[in-house]
Amino acid sequence: MGENKLKQLQSLELLFKSKGTPQRRVISPLLANLYLHFTLDVWLTKQYPSVSFVRYADDIIIHCNSKEEAEEVLRAVKGRLAEVKL
Repeated sequence: MGENKLKQLQSLELLFKSKGTPQRRVISPLLANLYLHFTLDVWLTKQYPSVSFVRYADDIIIHCNSKEEAEEVLRAVKGRLAEVKL
């Protein structure tokens, strides 16, 4: 095996051993999107089916019908994010 290939494999090994997703890599936004889809989008759809929302990457806008509903949903979302360690 060539020295260059060996360095690439060692880099990959370090990449998979580190915690979280690597920054400035193509895979980071994809993994973040998948994670948020299942931990927030699906949850929000099940918990608040009458509330619509739009998410782009890690930004979300939740459309509520009243201030009271917005405050309730905000508390619930904060709790959900804490639950999944975000």
